[in-house]
Amino acid sequence: MNAAIPIAAVLATFVTYTYAEDTQLTTAQAFASLSLFHILVTPLFLLSTVVRFAVKAIISVQKLNEFLLSDEIGDDSWRNGESPLAYESCKKHTGLHPKAINRKQPLRHQLDGYDQPQRISTQHLTMDECAIKITNGYFSWGSGLATLSDIDIKIPTGQMTMIVGQVGCGKSSLLLAILGEMQTLEGKVHWNRINETESSVEANWRNRFSVAYAAQKPWLLNATVEENITFGSSFNKQR
Repeated sequence: MNAAIPIAAVLATFVTYTYAEDTQLTTAQAFASLSLFHILVTPLFLLSTVVRFAVKAIISVQKLNEFLLSDEIGDDSWRNGESPLAYESCKKHTGLHPKAINRKQPLRHQLDGYDQPQRISTQHLTMDECAIKITNGYFSWGSGLATLSDIDIKIPTGQMTMIVGQVGCGKSSLLLAILGEMQTLEGKVHWNRINETESSVEANWRNRFSVAYAAQKPWLLNATVEENITFGSSFNKQR
């Protein structure tokens, strides 16, 4: 395509001149035009490349502009559940609620609980027994619509909890909302605090502020294997 642009420019110029002017194209004008186009071969050759990169740059600027102009998620107050905001947006996904299933329940109860979530009750859990608790949560990706609506969930401490649901119902979004990656339109996210009376070893063991999140798409830091494993923490040889 780049090689055809100079030829197409010459033909288009000669055809336009012939139809636009009453006089015929003379030999002197033709050779003078060819000399001019010969000088412009390199700029014309690069024209399509410049246009392609310009379009990509405009699209990238628009995406960055949308990201930079979006509302701030806020500080670390979401970890303590102190980030309530007024909910003024409509609900985007209604009727699709992620369900929490406890692995310590029998398999029959798990499958039954998927259709009847009231069988799996975490209402009597105290805050000391909950690692994470979401109360009346509405979360958005910044579009003004609540991607997750009316979320009330308790994650018990020391147990494996599975979140299951239909494709696109918001399972990954729920995890990212807990990590503070989504905007909180309304509600609170409570994280269980560390008991300050515990020893340092027990506190490290019960440190619920240290969260490991494995995304669906695997990725690595541009660093050594050790740095990818420690992920910014100090290296502990015993572990």
